[in-house]
Amino acid sequence: MRDCSRKHIHSLCEALRRSGLPAIELKAENDKVIRALPVMARMESGTVYFLRNAPWLGEYETELLYFPNGQHDDQVDMTSCAGIVIAGRRYRGVVDKPKGW
Repeated sequence: MRDCSRKHIHSLCEALRRSGLPAIELKAENDKVIRALPVMARMESGTVYFLRNAPWLGEYETELLYFPNGQHDDQVDMTSCAGIVIAGRRYRGVVDKPKGW
């Protein structure tokens, strides 16, 4: 099911907020490739970390590496959204990697 209407997204965000989760709505101003550029730059510079040996890591990396020509891109799109949100926040300096990363 791919219902990505604004009304559907708004309703989902409202439900998440009511349940106590900090959901925000992001408006797609560009296509998926353009939205991915900021987080791709962070990944290339080595400032994005993933949990070593995470059970989902192989599938996630495959999707990232095949983007934009892969069969799936939902995880890439959410990673892009996270990158946009993070880029809009004030810089707090470099932090140590959590143990196990």
